[in-house]
Amino acid sequence: MKNEERDAFEEKYGYKPTEIRVAIDGLAVYVHKDNPLQGLTLAQVDAIFSKTRKRGYPKDIRVWGELGVNRRMGQQADQPLRPQLRFGDLWFL
Repeated sequence: MKNEERDAFEEKYGYKPTEIRVAIDGLAVYVHKDNPLQGLTLAQVDAIFSKTRKRGYPKDIRVWGELGVNRRMGQQADQPLRPQLRFGDLWFL
């Protein structure tokens, strides 16, 4: 909870809210509707965004061809992936 949310709750109800953490962080993966891939495994997502690859994928995924994209799909296999991350209002390209 943000400080403003805690303050508003306390002002309204007269006591501090009880926080129960259900997660440390979350990740949502979005792709363009015309993307030729049918989906990604959690191991592939880990290999795209992580340096540790704890899901067991054998190597980092850096280009579309490593996900099975090829010229027949209208894409160049050697084109780099461009993952974009957002934390709050900040974007990291």
